[in-house]
Amino acid sequence: MILTCLLVLLAVILWLAFAGRGRRKRDNAAEAARRAVEARFEPREPDAASHKDEDSRA
Repeated sequence: MILTCLLVLLAVILWLAFAGRGRRKRDNAAEAARRAVEARFEPREPDAASHKDEDSRA
C-alpha cells in the first residue's frame, strides 16, 4: 500500500515536471509558425540596393 502511494506520488511529480516543458515547446512552435505565416502575407519593402532615388536630377 505504501509502495503504491509512493509510486503514484512519483508519477504525479514527474508528470508535472515534464508537462510544463512540453507545453512550453508547443507554445514556442506555435508562435514561430504564427510569425512565419504573418511574414508571408506582409507586403515586402524594396531593399536599399534596388531603391531608385526619385528626387535626383542626375
